[in-house]
Amino acid sequence: PPDDNLYDGPTRGSLGDDAAFLEAVRGLPWPGQDATGGPGTRPADRHVVFAGDVPAGRWALVVSSPTPDGTKIVYVASDGSWRRLYLHIIARPGPIGIPGTEDADDPTFSPDGRYIVFYSRGSLKRTAIDGGEITEIGKAPPPRGVTWLDAETLILGNTEGGLLRMPLSNGQPSLLAPVQSSSL
Repeated sequence: PPDDNLYDGPTRGSLGDDAAFLEAVRGLPWPGQDATGGPGTRPADRHVVFAGDVPAGRWALVVSSPTPDGTKIVYVASDGSWRRLYLHIIARPGPIGIPGTEDADDPTFSPDGRYIVFYSRGSLKRTAIDGGEITEIGKAPPPRGVTWLDAETLILGNTEGGLLRMPLSNGQPSLLAPVQSSSL
């Protein structure tokens, strides 16, 4: 059976043994990465989960922040007609499409790993990883990254400049820290 720890498991796929390709993928710049990298963006912090040949060329799935227990990842991919979220449980074969996540971006797991928060169609939304309804947290400008301040508060990089704080309790974003838009 596959190893159920995301970082200890081998890279799967037809290019999983191609060391040069994997090293090149790890070294690619990530959106928003500065010259020094940062936690989770340094090549040494990245794990290539899948690398393979696909009809359009070579493809790789690289992660730096799975669920807190390291057994699940969530990512955005196209199913041919929509861009949506997929959940991959490392110990199981194949991803699971998450219904209702069309046009999703910027997914992140809650600190306890039970929920996924994502941006779609002008709002931040939340769904349980084991299924259920998708709920709107609140309206927000398109983010440049979403992370958790604590179990009840999100932080969004704002494309218009600044960091926004969004409590889950009321879904009203407020300016946390102004930042020049060129810095995001």
